Amino acid sequence: VCSAEIGKAKEQPAFWTELQKKLQFNPENSILFDDTEKVLETASAFGISTVIHIAKGSSKKPAAFSSTHLSIDSFFKLL
Repeated sequence: VCSAEIGKAKEQPAFWTELQKKLQFNPENSILFDDTEKVLETASAFGISTVIHIAKGSSKKPAAFSSTHLSIDSFFKLL
């Protein structure tokens, strides 16, 4: 789901409330991958149980690992 579909930025707590209404998901059984730490913080505060930082959000930039969240630089590491 694109944040434009919800009409709010993922950094806003209201985004997660609207997303939950739309998708009927259980935050305690959810995982979120994002390259923005503020998004991860907001999702975690909403109750998303697992948040993982994408350290290499762009192929044009070097990986930048988080000091506060589990980070990955490749989804292959999850396989």
